Amino acid sequence: MDESSEKAMGETMDVNEEEKRSQEEVSKKEEKSEEMENGSQNNEKIDEQRPPDLEENSSEKKDKFMSNENVMKEDDLSQLIGRSEPRSQVVLDDDGQYLRYGKWYYIGNFESNRILGSDGRDSWLRRNVNYSLAFRLQAAPGNTSDIVFTGQSFRIDVITPRSPNTVSGVVAEPSGGIRMDGGTVNDGQDIYLAPGWITGYRYFTLKTDTGKRYRIQAAALSSTNNGHWFYHGSSNRVDSAGNTTSSTFGFFNMIQIQSSIGGVGLVNGESRATPALRQPAQLRATASPGYEFDEWRVVDSNNISGGTITSRLNPNTEYYLNDRSNEHTVKITPIFTRKHYKISTNVSPANGGSASVLHGVTSVAYGGTCRIQAIANRPGYRFVRWTVSGAGSSVADVNSGNTIFTMGTENATVTAQFEEISFIAEAEPQTLILGGQFTETQLKKLVKNVTYNGQVLTENDYEVTIVSQPDTDEVGEKTADIIVEYKATGANLSLSVPVTVNWGNALRYKGWGSASVGAFVYHPDAGLITPRWGILNNNTFVNNTEFGMNFYYSFKQFRRTDDSFDIKDLMPVKELSANGNSPADHFTSEGDWATNVGDIIEVKHMQARNRLTIMNNEEEQAVSVKDNQAYFELTKEGYHLLQFDRVETPKVSISKGMTTEELDKEITNYLDMSQAKNVEIVGFTKYPETSKIGESKGTIRVCEKLTTGKYVQKDYEVVFTVESTTLEFQEIDHADFDFGRVKKNSQSQTVSAVGDAAPALTISDFSDSKSWEVRVSQPEGLKDEQNNELLGASIRLKNIQVAQSVHDNILVPARTITLSAVQQSIAQAQTENIGGGKNKGITQLQIGDSRDGKLSGIDIHIPRNTVANASKYRTTIEWELVGDPTLMNG
Repeated sequence: MDESSEKAMGETMDVNEEEKRSQEEVSKKEEKSEEMENGSQNNEKIDEQRPPDLEENSSEKKDKFMSNENVMKEDDLSQLIGRSEPRSQVVLDDDGQYLRYGKWYYIGNFESNRILGSDGRDSWLRRNVNYSLAFRLQAAPGNTSDIVFTGQSFRIDVITPRSPNTVSGVVAEPSGGIRMDGGTVNDGQDIYLAPGWITGYRYFTLKTDTGKRYRIQAAALSSTNNGHWFYHGSSNRVDSAGNTTSSTFGFFNMIQIQSSIGGVGLVNGESRATPALRQPAQLRATASPGYEFDEWRVVDSNNISGGTITSRLNPNTEYYLNDRSNEHTVKITPIFTRKHYKISTNVSPANGGSASVLHGVTSVAYGGTCRIQAIANRPGYRFVRWTVSGAGSSVADVNSGNTIFTMGTENATVTAQFEEISFIAEAEPQTLILGGQFTETQLKKLVKNVTYNGQVLTENDYEVTIVSQPDTDEVGEKTADIIVEYKATGANLSLSVPVTVNWGNALRYKGWGSASVGAFVYHPDAGLITPRWGILNNNTFVNNTEFGMNFYYSFKQFRRTDDSFDIKDLMPVKELSANGNSPADHFTSEGDWATNVGDIIEVKHMQARNRLTIMNNEEEQAVSVKDNQAYFELTKEGYHLLQFDRVETPKVSISKGMTTEELDKEITNYLDMSQAKNVEIVGFTKYPETSKIGESKGTIRVCEKLTTGKYVQKDYEVVFTVESTTLEFQEIDHADFDFGRVKKNSQSQTVSAVGDAAPALTISDFSDSKSWEVRVSQPEGLKDEQNNELLGASIRLKNIQVAQSVHDNILVPARTITLSAVQQSIAQAQTENIGGGKNKGITQLQIGDSRDGKLSGIDIHIPRNTVANASKYRTTIEWELVGDPTLMNG
């Protein structure tokens, strides 16, 4: 079989394997059902009409007694029961079936030791060789009943393995026991008149003990004896009145054929039988129409070993029971399988259309199904019905061009019947978008070339009715079913219109594995947003793996009637929010969304970069987002991306002391509008503070005009850096030097200045100067109040260093400087960066440091023999900041 044929066979829904697996379950269920049915009836008294378990006359119970030819008919049974003693009971075997005269059984379930003697003839069960004896009850003369009742007289026959073809009789001794007589006769011979037997007690009766367990008693033929009970040990014989406990037992069928689907099985011509040990039981299986025999299967051996089926695959075979059991039944089931039959197609008339079995199926099992299809090949014909040939075969809907065929019991042919029509119309292929439906005004656009008897009809001549809208939850090829009716005559025809479902203008949300978790499709004409799958997602959750209980996406709708508004001031008209562990179809929870032109939609997706897209003209594009969020206006044309949230706020520097008028003039320089082309600046709602150098915040409002003429607004907070535009000394700290009290001395002296903080110069450079230099000088010497100069005294600056600077290239020419009237450079800065531009900011120079109240970077040297008055001496030190091209003094 080629690959396509194998696939075709798989499409026929063959149930053979399933039937095989279910045979044992069916058998067990029926067995359990029988037990339940009969369990409550075993001890009920038989009335004068019929036994209680036949009163309902159900088909199931009829089958139980009438399934085999050897079982008498129910009417005969009723007559026999009617002649029975009113207080008699029907005797049941362990399966709950009526005990029958002349049928072989095994007897078991005694209370204790079942052995009467070592002789196989005297034993109900011979232990040492593990075999059972088969027993049958033969009715006494004058008893024409086939069914055994308690209280009836009968004799007992037994077959022993020692002489399997010989029947022995069981008799009663005058002393009170029951034994098996040593004499034998051929099977069927009149045993109870055999010579040499004891004539005192030759017939027996049964009495109910409990359930389906009975006691046996010898029937007395003498007025001096009351009869004897069967006993199970030499020391426990009962008296003639039967006052002590006697042995109880039940009747067992050794083999039972279980019910089977597809046929009937029999053992020795019945559903239950007890063959002689090691003698063949004839198994016969007959298949029902549509089935064929497969095998015999022992479904329950009840721990009985050694049973053998001669040919398991032969419907007519033998079963040998090699072990023994007095209390259990071997259950055998015939297994049947469904036959396969060929299916073929035909069309009538030949030019009316085509018929086919889908998926290439060529054969189907009995009761199996396949799909068949009929198509009218050209205008002017239409499919009418299916006809089927082949016993037992059928189609689900004879009037449907696409339906299910069920195979019968022989090869089948299905014929598609077509008819020529005078009313003709052709389906016009259509396109819808997700969530869309055809309206009444669109229906006549679904057909074309509508004619009646060759005459072209106008739209006013016919009506089109929609039978079923196409499924628009997913994109793809679908159909819409319609009926076209000619108004003048009422003639009508059914058509299937091909419909292509497209995305339309849809915002697509995706989740785990980029699977769809909702396509929000906008229908401007209908004023709706329809959430649909687009592509079906078989995931259970939105994205539980990566986000779990955390937020994943939202979809919000805003509406405002004011001419201008700030989006943050609005409450959503409708909103939908999902976490990672939300159901995948959570997007459907709000149904369809009613919309107005001018509504604003906010979309947010935590993985917007890869899993939030928009469909335009059936092309998928990434949604431009800011912080995983975007806004759209609903217009007459579709979703329109808004930009009012795309304004950037760069770092902005403004001059110290700028006025509000100056700020308004420069406002366009304070926002980056490159990603917000359609956005306009409204103005400041809060001005920055410009009186102090440093950071200051201001707020600027922007707006975007909607297609409705309204404006949506947004306020942006801008951080301004207020700075100077000059090169200047910002601070000169601790520059008043105090050398304390100096004692006169003929020797030279060097004295450090006193102070708790080192002198520092802070340079503020927000200018365009490419370089600057700090210079220092002492124009005059130290003089007292009388203008007397301390001749020869000099001040030195030591350990000059750059404490901090925004400039990378600063030079300190000398670490130590002796002040004089001539200007000297203490620091030089090149402020222009490599590649152009410069850094603007603060530079701080420090002179030495402070240790124990003395300044290490400032001292005064007084030569020896310097004439000094007892007074204070002072001088002025000049610091100069020279820039290119600006020179400014501090």
